[in-house]
Parts: sequence; C-alpha cells; structure tokens
Amino acid sequence: MPVTLKEIAAAAGVSRPTANLIVLGKGSRFSAATRARVLEAAKRLNYRPNLAARGLSQQRSFLVAAVVSEEYANNYADFSLVFQQRVLSRGFLPVTALTVDATSQKQMLTRMADIRVDALVVNRTWNDDGSLSRLIEQLREAGTAVVEVFMKYLPGEGHSVRTDWEEAGRLALVTLQGLGLKRTLMWTPLLPRTGGRLETLEQTHDQYRGWAKAARTLSLQPRVEVHPALPLRSQEAPRRDSPLYGAAAALMGKSDRPDGVMACSTNAAAHLSLYLRDHPEYKPPGFTIAHWHDPIVLLEAAERRVVLRMQTERIAELTVTAAFDAMAGMPVQSASLGPTLAIVEVEPA
Repeated sequence: MPVTLKEIAAAAGVSRPTANLIVLGKGSRFSAATRARVLEAAKRLNYRPNLAARGLSQQRSFLVAAVVSEEYANNYADFSLVFQQRVLSRGFLPVTALTVDATSQKQMLTRMADIRVDALVVNRTWNDDGSLSRLIEQLREAGTAVVEVFMKYLPGEGHSVRTDWEEAGRLALVTLQGLGLKRTLMWTPLLPRTGGRLETLEQTHDQYRGWAKAARTLSLQPRVEVHPALPLRSQEAPRRDSPLYGAAAALMGKSDRPDGVMACSTNAAAHLSLYLRDHPEYKPPGFTIAHWHDPIVLLEAAERRVVLRMQTERIAELTVTAAFDAMAGMPVQSASLGPTLAIVEVEPA
C-alpha cells in the first residue's frame, strides 16, 4: 500500500497539514528541525506524492514534456536520459517524444495540449509551414511554459538553450587550416542565397556564417560546394546508389579537389567516406573530414577526422532549469553553448 501523508505526519510527530506543506516545499514558516524531521520520515518510508491529487488542488498536471524532431535523433537518447533525471528530481513527471516529420510533431504537440503539460521543451521541426509555430504559441498563451532546445525557430523572445552553430563553423575551418590543409571547403545541402544565407537548415546557415568569418580572418576565400538534400535519417547506412554518393564522386573528381571538407551532415560525411574507400586514388594526402559526431553512422574510409560534439547533457540540464524558470515566471533567458572538439587520427588500413 502507498504511504500516506497521515503516516508521514505520525512518524515525524506533526499534524497532517504541517507534513503536507513541508512535503510540497511550502514549509518555510516551520523550523529547520521540523522540516528535516518530516523530510527524513518521507524518505525513510519511501513516500511518493499523489500527483493526480496534487494536480487537482494546485491546478497543475505536474508533467514536463520534451518533443524533439528527427534532426536530433542521434542526441535524443543522451538528452532524454538527463532530462528525465532532472525533471524527476524536482517532483514532476517527464514525458519525452521523438517526432519524424511536421505531421507527427503536430499530433504530438496537440496531445501535449490535451494532457495540459505544465512545461514544454520543444525542438520544432525545420519544415514547419507555420502551423506548428501557431500551435506552440497557443500552448504558451494557455499558460504552458515553453522552452526551445537545440535551435531558436520561434518568432519573438522566449526561453531557449541551443548549440552555437556559428562557433562550430569557425572552429571547423580554423582546425582544418591548423592541420596544414590548403584546399578546404564546406559541403552543404543547398546553394547560398544572395547575401550568403543558405537555403537549408538554420544551423547550416549559422555554420556557414562562422566558416566565412574565419576564412576572412585567415585571408581566405570561403569555398562552398553543394550536394543533394536527403532525408535527415542519419541512421541509414550510406549507399552506392544514393545521389550523395554521386555528389561525392563529382566533388572529388575535380582537378582542385579539396584536401579538407566540413560536412554539414553525417549523411554527407558517410557517403564521402564510402566513395573514398572505393576510390582511394582520389583521396589527397592528409585528407580530412570535419563532421558532427554520430554514434550510429561510422566513416568507412581510413582518414583523419575532426569531430564536433554537441554538449547534449549540459543542454538538457540547462533546458530543465529554463523550463522551471519559465513556470515560475522568470525573465526570458537564452543560453548558447559552443561545440566540443576531438581530432581523431585513423591509421591507413
């Protein structure tokens, strides 16, 4: 049988209302000794609050949700684990979901509205037609605390925790140049528009901006090449019949083929690696790929790599803090974390 507040009160030698206030974190008027006695009794008896009853009395669901789009599937497990631990430690119940497209994300967000989550951490999918942003704004207007994670997509001010993609682009080029490479380029899904903005994911635009700034600092002309835009499921193994494999052949078949590439997607990095494994004669000496860490897709060619890693666990910690700050009506705060970096040397096979 679940332990009741009456039993906690009896064990601590206080009244039930006193035990209730202290367990809810509202017992500041009681002495430190009394609070410690009640909390010790609750811990010793393994007390678990009835969230449904608390929700009715406090007009809360005690649910904190995280809805993450497929773009960040490779970070989802690490993010969710820390997110769940931190939310549980605050006495709330975490709800997490990974959505594969705009339709599934809209369905999930609608469901979160139905169950009246107290806070929503969301990474809006990149191909929103506007309906997702409107739905999230409706949730916010209804009293749900909203925090964006990984990217800032929603218009206006709002709590957010994200990766510093511009710093990632700058760091990638500086590192490649520091390895003595002379013909480095960024390999992106689509062409830049007028003014240098990329017609692709917002984070790719930011990476390009950092890349271009670093190039100008180094007195270089920022070089960008394009490849076909494929679905974002980076879990899929590279294939020789893929348009990306053909794009890799065209890239490395140039007379001025690069000796260093910043691949803006792990899909691109994996296909380029596969092509060079099949055709090592096209791989320049010291050839290096800079790419985002992906625990699922592994590069098959024996080559030097510059690996950018997202600070996923730290992002999750800050996101939970931001969610509870938003619930408490704290002023809007944003955090932008730079990437971590590892240079991996792979010996020739």
